[in-house]
Amino acid sequence: MTKNQAISLIDGYQQALEDFAIAPLITRLKTYSDADFDAAWMNLTQPELESLAAILIRELTANLNGKAIAGYLNALRHGSIDIPPSLVHLVFGPPSIDLPANFPDVQTPRYLGLAE
Repeated sequence: MTKNQAISLIDGYQQALEDFAIAPLITRLKTYSDADFDAAWMNLTQPELESLAAILIRELTANLNGKAIAGYLNALRHGSIDIPPSLVHLVFGPPSIDLPANFPDVQTPRYLGLAE
């Protein structure tokens, strides 16, 4: 891959992040603050921000409902870019602490340490 192709690929990736509102979500997460969470105190890393964005998108996807979709579509069809807050009723269940079904069942590794 040439340098120009690599730059073009990165530019395309950045454009996709903007087009799908992922970059603004990550930016918002960097500065978010309320009674339960303050990003300034968390010292979030870029990988953590990206993981949080992915988790939030996954949770939104899992919790879609017809009323919200119809409301968003109606707003879009009538030229509104501002979605009324009454359409946003996200309820997130507690995160699972169980390991994924495909998580390997292996013996805990032992490493040689200074204590041995």
